[in-house]
Amino acid sequence: MNTNKIRRYLGGDYAINDDKVWYWDDILVKDAHIPTFQYLFDFFAKDKNNVYYGGRKIQDADPKTFKHISGRYANDRQNVYYGAEILKGARIDSFQILGTSEFTKDATHVFHQGNMLSGADAKTFNVIDCQFAKDSKRVYFRDTVLKNANPNRFILLENHYSKDENSVYYMEKQIQNADPQSFKVSDKYGCAEDKFAVYDDGNRMDIDKESFISLDGFYDKDNNSAYYFFKPIAGSDPRTFKVLKDEYAKDYYKKAEYAKDKNHVYYSGKNIQCKSPSSFRVLKYGYAIGDKTTYYEGNIIEGCHASSFKIIGKYSWDDNNGCYGGGVYATDKHFAYNNGNRIKKSHGPTFKMVGTEGRAKDKNTFYSGGTRFGGALKTALIAESLIRCIIDKCRRTRSP
Repeated sequence: MNTNKIRRYLGGDYAINDDKVWYWDDILVKDAHIPTFQYLFDFFAKDKNNVYYGGRKIQDADPKTFKHISGRYANDRQNVYYGAEILKGARIDSFQILGTSEFTKDATHVFHQGNMLSGADAKTFNVIDCQFAKDSKRVYFRDTVLKNANPNRFILLENHYSKDENSVYYMEKQIQNADPQSFKVSDKYGCAEDKFAVYDDGNRMDIDKESFISLDGFYDKDNNSAYYFFKPIAGSDPRTFKVLKDEYAKDYYKKAEYAKDKNHVYYSGKNIQCKSPSSFRVLKYGYAIGDKTTYYEGNIIEGCHASSFKIIGKYSWDDNNGCYGGGVYATDKHFAYNNGNRIKKSHGPTFKMVGTEGRAKDKNTFYSGGTRFGGALKTALIAESLIRCIIDKCRRTRSP
């Protein structure tokens, strides 16, 4: 469809162009009757002759009685529909949506996303949350029965974990040998534990439970190793391992991405090749120095003179149209840097920020967001400065 000639949007992804109805840009809604065509919800639409789903006809659907129910469910006088398909076995007179879940039922059947749940008891069936449900005999995760789960003792935990008196589950999977009595979900990024082990996404982790210690960020350790996201850090020494905090990091998680032990320095759990871990120290905003080398977010800043390196400041900008960004300026005795990248032809000793929106200058030129702008930015800065002077003068003149 030529979007430059669109005459009218109808709703959702339906539109009229050149006296034809289109779905998206390339699906022609065949035989659509424009005077009576109406958008219903999401993929659904109808006219006096047909009902449509995703721009295509729903065969034998009755437009006079067709109505949208919820999500992908709809009905007419004869059938219940899930998308473009008839929901076989569903009774119109008792059909109902169960909360905000994808579970539905009528007087005799239960469905999930258009599929009938074989053996489910509609009379006792009820939803626990948007993904879990139960009846008098079974517990369900979506359309799967949880093996051996007792609906009368079933407890829903956080992060897709659940349990009864005999078993622990992650989503639809029964976790073998987990202890339900001591099993709990940890406050730390969704892991779980019982008296025997620690679990990640339902998988038992190969760690020493007795000596396991949760550290800052995504780091942990036990007597055998240090871990990042529960993955062992190769070559780490847990006895001397410690997390190096950056209180000024750009986001919450990066405040504790650096770590070290007596042998190595790490960023996000990876060895960053520092020859002298004892000399390594975190500065701020992701910068660090060690062994006469400067780092930004774990990457070596090639050619940077560590002894003269200093952070100039952090900046941010927002154009009020949904575009925004930011960075950190730094210098050494030779160059300036933006987010760890050397600014070409910059002059470190004279480089300084102008405001807080990423503008800067040195003895040679002007910069914005680490990019050289030369005279164009200089002219803009002078104009902005003059405007501010005029405004300040007006304010002083009006002051009593």
